[in-house]
Amino acid sequence: KFGHSLKSFQETVLNIHSSMEQNLLSSIIGNYPIQTDKLAVKRFGSGHIHKTYLVRTSDESYILQEFNDKVFRYPERISANQQVLHADLNEDELPFVLPLPIKNKDNSFFTKTNKSLFRLFPFIQGTTRDAVSKKTHASIAAEAFAFFIKGFVHTDPGQLQDSIPDFHNLELRFQ
Repeated sequence: KFGHSLKSFQETVLNIHSSMEQNLLSSIIGNYPIQTDKLAVKRFGSGHIHKTYLVRTSDESYILQEFNDKVFRYPERISANQQVLHADLNEDELPFVLPLPIKNKDNSFFTKTNKSLFRLFPFIQGTTRDAVSKKTHASIAAEAFAFFIKGFVHTDPGQLQDSIPDFHNLELRFQ
């Protein structure tokens, strides 16, 4: 009987936590200029770096990330870099959709809660991988990266700020 009571208690705690998380996520999403009717939010992917959620509305799907500021300690630098990329992006130069974040109602890429930073992206249907298991996956990733670099070749690298030491050092990536 004790085991049954403990299991029931654990389920109640999980339901309360899930409900609190859903309410928090719904309030965060309310900060963005998107339709929020028929809102459905659920965890997405492995959360390798950021805790990630798939957000579905009646019209669109989005990715909501709880930003990991333990790994990326300078979110303001990332936001500034994304501003540069938004300004310089010529979508015709890329053979894929680059999912840059959506600005919230305060014209910022990040929405801050008491404890966390969040950002919202358009959802791009496809496959995400934390690691490559086949040479073809590595080749596809390398080709996409090359198109990304080529698409921003006209961008002044002096405008970009290091989010992690040597993060933008392409020579380091080829060593």
